[in-house]
Amino acid sequence: MRKHDSGEDRPFICNVCGRRCTSATSLAEHMRSHTGERPYPCHICGKAFAQTSTRYTHEKVHFDLAPHVCSQCGVSFKWAGLLRRHIILKHTDEKPFTCSECGKRFKLPAMLRGHVRQVHCDEYAYLCPDCPAQFKLQSGLKKHRRAVHDQSKPHQCSVCDRLFSQAANLRTHMRTHTGERPFQCPVCGLMFSHSGTVKSHMRCHMDKFTLSSPLSAVIE
Repeated sequence: MRKHDSGEDRPFICNVCGRRCTSATSLAEHMRSHTGERPYPCHICGKAFAQTSTRYTHEKVHFDLAPHVCSQCGVSFKWAGLLRRHIILKHTDEKPFTCSECGKRFKLPAMLRGHVRQVHCDEYAYLCPDCPAQFKLQSGLKKHRRAVHDQSKPHQCSVCDRLFSQAANLRTHMRTHTGERPFQCPVCGLMFSHSGTVKSHMRCHMDKFTLSSPLSAVIE
């Protein structure tokens, strides 16, 4: 209940940043963000984590477990949060978040915020330090710098720490951890995590069709 109370009911104070916590345990966990301490190693690979919950999430990588199953399409996820996002994006038509400027509606608040900054904001607040380029969004500046000025890989997987140069590549990679398979073979119904894999798979059906069949057009 202290989470709903005022700061006076959070008596445990961080001596580094001043953050107030409801218990000594939560303060100890918070302090690891300053000390870098990671006392909880993975039981499988030994990688260490600051919290037991983070370790538990990581350990799912070592097992083929995806217990959170979409009741509408059967796609399964390792985390409940990813299932909730999937349902909102794929299976609902509701768009409860409305732009006050143009009335356009969005499914998620993050999508609305990005729209407002990109479309209705005239301020180019993000300036490239290496060239005259200017951007409305920080993501635009980061993408520009990666493509033009360096070859860095700033997008890091939170599960296995692999690095990627593009956010889209990271999202594709995350399917290896979540078990998401959003691409379906239109012939046999098998699900795949990448669209390219579907095209490769569908060639096994080619002996059942002529080259002039609709299947050939799909593969091409």
